[in-house]
Amino acid sequence: MNLYLKNNYIETYIYDRLKNKYIHSEDAFTLIEVLLVSAVSGIIVFVSSVSLAGFQRRTILRAFADEIVTDLRKVQSLSMAVKNNNSHGIFLGESYYVIFEGVDYNETSSNNIQKDLPSSVKLNNVEFLSDNIIVFQKLTGYPNISGSFDIIYGGESIKITINSEGVIDTY
Repeated sequence: MNLYLKNNYIETYIYDRLKNKYIHSEDAFTLIEVLLVSAVSGIIVFVSSVSLAGFQRRTILRAFADEIVTDLRKVQSLSMAVKNNNSHGIFLGESYYVIFEGVDYNETSSNNIQKDLPSSVKLNNVEFLSDNIIVFQKLTGYPNISGSFDIIYGGESIKITINSEGVIDTY
């Protein structure tokens, strides 16, 4: 065998062995790489969970606001339809509201429908008469008073307004 070929063969063999050794050492992750990926993953999970919690609060708040607006519109419709030849109204408490029949709220009436809110949901800033009563007129559905109130849950709030023409809206 030629000396040149033999040396070339040995060099190639050594180079291939070193190359394979070098490649195999790159297959593993260093401790710093693992810690960096873990830290970035932790930050992403934290930010996602905070965003999800805010989304859930807003969704729950919107559901309660929709329920109250639906009941207000139902009461207005009952007055417009002159059900039982009466006006209908709603009394707003801090943690509940009551649907009633007639022009005056009588808390002992058997026709009242009380809807309790969870302890974490509050009605606040009720800007109606001091008695927190809204009565819708027969046929027209106009309220006896216009104003607004807030629904508060988890630091978030939605304002519900009723104008003098009976338009009920949320903000």
